[in-house]
Amino acid sequence: MYLQEVCRTKFGFLAEVEDADENRFLKSNAVFDSYWIGGTDKQTEGVFMWVHSGVKFDFNDWDNGEPNDAEGNEDCVQLKKEFDYKWNDSICAMNYHFVCEIPWY
Repeated sequence: MYLQEVCRTKFGFLAEVEDADENRFLKSNAVFDSYWIGGTDKQTEGVFMWVHSGVKFDFNDWDNGEPNDAEGNEDCVQLKKEFDYKWNDSICAMNYHFVCEIPWY
């Protein structure tokens, strides 16, 4: 995934939203229409995992009716302004802003 490589150049990875506080932080700082975060179900349809850690979601904030794989190939997780920045599964090739998570050491 290209965006993951961009985040790596900053010593990070696509954001893994692990709890409600982190999710609220992202939503309250969002200014663009859409953002990618680091979730996908490319390996197994309907089983969403974080790209960087490979961990299955413990927390999620899906919009009503999501994830729905509407196009038959919606495998990446997007924060979507239209849905009040709730999560949506979308086509991975779409060109959206993205959120990198950079760990503090």
